[in-house]
Amino acid sequence: MNWFELKTFFFQKVQHVFELIQLAQLPFDETAFVEMDTNAATWSEIDSKESMLELYNSPYEQTSLHRYGAGFRAEDLRFTDVFEVFVVDGAITVNGVDYPDHSWIRIAAGEAINLHSSLGATVYRKIGKGFVHF
Repeated sequence: MNWFELKTFFFQKVQHVFELIQLAQLPFDETAFVEMDTNAATWSEIDSKESMLELYNSPYEQTSLHRYGAGFRAEDLRFTDVFEVFVVDGAITVNGVDYPDHSWIRIAAGEAINLHSSLGATVYRKIGKGFVHF
């Protein structure tokens, strides 16, 4: 198996685990089906280095895609719920640790978050209660 095949195989496995994690976090009473073509959707510009596409909001979670431009910085973010980020492409630095594309980060509610992107990134972001059931 060459490097490309190994990377592709690993990404597929990580993607399946990520999907299972997300599915297991839905509360039993939340049954809404939602789909969206994110390529055709209208993104909101937050500032010159960040755009956001809201995906889904409920009493349990707020999910969105974020595009960070080169040089993006957000210091001392704090959320009352669990903060999760999956790096779709590019790379980010969270609390001094570098995360390349396909990385997943989960930070407990109330923890300080310093998020940077030197070259830019697209991330899936979820802020929520952190339900897990099997």
